[in-house]
Amino acid sequence: MVVVLIIAYSALLIYTVHSNSTTTTNMLLELIDNKPELAGKFKSVDTITVLISVIGMGIATLIITYIGIFSTHKVAGPIYRFKKHLSSIKEGNFSVRTYLRKNDMLNELADDFNQASEKLKEFVENDIVFSEDVCRKIQSIQSQLDQQSIGPDELSEALNGLQTDIEDFIKTKKLSIGMI
Repeated sequence: MVVVLIIAYSALLIYTVHSNSTTTTNMLLELIDNKPELAGKFKSVDTITVLISVIGMGIATLIITYIGIFSTHKVAGPIYRFKKHLSSIKEGNFSVRTYLRKNDMLNELADDFNQASEKLKEFVENDIVFSEDVCRKIQSIQSQLDQQSIGPDELSEALNGLQTDIEDFIKTKKLSIGMI
């Protein structure tokens, strides 16, 4: 869209320059009607002026278009990658990383995204390790109950230890998300 606007604006400028140049030339020709050699010179100057204007505006249009596309690409590409990164995290994939080209903007933000993903992955891994440990302890208690090799005092002590572990885990999680 921007490119179309730039091209339309350039065409309007070219038309205006040509129109003004032609009007000026015609006025001068009326003044020097009796000198045909001057009329020819003015017409050639008019043609050169229009040609230089058209070439200059064409070059300016190309430069502006290139800069517009180049800068947009340097920002839009990273934003697209960040969006994909966040979608992966939302789906539970904390292993995803965002790597940008060396000259792309927002490289520091990509590093922050990658570090945040790594931290989230560590939190989830720690939760899994803790949950597996709790399951093992419960299975051990269940096994001892099935074999009737655990007394009421030992059972109470094991359950109290398990409850303390779970309460500490919950407290740590609440602290990490600012609930306490």
